[in-house]
Order: sequence, then C-alpha cells, then structure tokens
Amino acid sequence: MLDKEAVLNDIELTSISLTMLSGGLDTLTALMAWSIALLANRPDIQEKATAAIKEMHPEDVPLCPASDDQGCQYIVALVRELLRYYTVLRLALPRTTINDIAYERKLIPKGAVFFLNAWACNMDSDVWTDPEVFRPERWFEKPDAPIFTYGVGYRMCAGSLIANRELYLTFIRMINSFRIEAYDKIDWHPIHGNSDPTSLVAIPKIYKVRFVPKNKQVLEEALANFRNTGV
Repeated sequence: MLDKEAVLNDIELTSISLTMLSGGLDTLTALMAWSIALLANRPDIQEKATAAIKEMHPEDVPLCPASDDQGCQYIVALVRELLRYYTVLRLALPRTTINDIAYERKLIPKGAVFFLNAWACNMDSDVWTDPEVFRPERWFEKPDAPIFTYGVGYRMCAGSLIANRELYLTFIRMINSFRIEAYDKIDWHPIHGNSDPTSLVAIPKIYKVRFVPKNKQVLEEALANFRNTGV
C-alpha cells in the first residue's frame, strides 16, 4: 500500500479475490439458514416481499436480473433486518488498542485485546424501541441507523458490500420463485434456536422446510435458459 508503483500479479489477484469470496462462506450460509427458518414461519413477510418485487419485476421472470442493484427497497430492508436480528458472528473479531484509552472512568491499557459485542449493539434499546421484534419496516423509519454485523471502523468486514449484494439477489430470486413453508416446528429465535451457544458462528438447529414453486413451468424455463446462457 505504501509503494505506489507496486503491481499485483495474476496469482496474487486471484488469491485476494478468492479470500474475499470465501471469507463469508460460513457466516453467509449460517445467515441464510436462519433466514429461511424465519421466512417459513412468517408468511406475512413473504407476502410483503412478493408484493414489493412485483412492482419491479414481472411474474414471468422469477430469476430477477443480476443487474438489479438493490432497487427493491423492501428486500434491502429485509436483508438489513436479518443481518441485525441474527448477527451470526455475535462477537466481532478481536482488536488491540494502540494507545491507552480512558473510558467510563476506567483505563484500557495499550496492547489490550478486546471484542466488539455486535449482538448487543444491534439489540441496543437506546437505538430501537423494539429491538427483539423482527420488523424490516424499521429501516424505512431509520434508514441511517447503525448496524454492527460487519464490525465498525477501518477494520470492518472488507466484503460487506459484496455480501449485501449476494444476499439481496438471493432473497429476491428465492422469494419471487418459491413459497417457503415449514415442514415441522422450527425454533427460529436467535437465542433459543441456536444449535451451539459456544460456537463462534451462531447456527440454527436442524429443521425442514418445503420450497413450493409459485409457477413451476415458468421457473423450469428460466432455469433452463440460465443453464444455457448463464443469464
């Protein structure tokens, strides 16, 4: 970074790109597992999302185009609320103080290792009046409210922007293509439903759901076209 004339070769560029993509494999898949569990138990949210998607994309295009850069605001709000409500990495990765810090009449010495409690920050009652309620609409009310799932500051998750786009495209296509139904009882509560409270990444307990195509013929045609053209 200090050498302005330094140039990365193809191997280094490939390594960096793969690191950016693979860095979120465990956290994104865990969030998807939580999200599907919630959607299966909240058909009202599926209905609101479907209505919002229909305003932008026709029903005969279940695989909404990848060029849709987070244009459906309800899906954007849904993604943000899922990131806030589940916070799969409850404690962010460790940091180290580079100077002595005085806080609340306490001294945090230089070189101390500390963790950001991202879960507690996202559930802060000083920011939200109902933090324990899953409600995507809160992001219309406070669009600039902080979210701590990716960490904070210069050392926050470097892949947050691509992760948001991946989640947006996944949810808009999934909800536009399928109705998600609970197969059996699912504990989708972010604490009670956690399969291993000692794990670094919060993962839900095993469950089953049904993915029911909204229009099977149209979806099969769209998937066949995608396999042939990649679009």
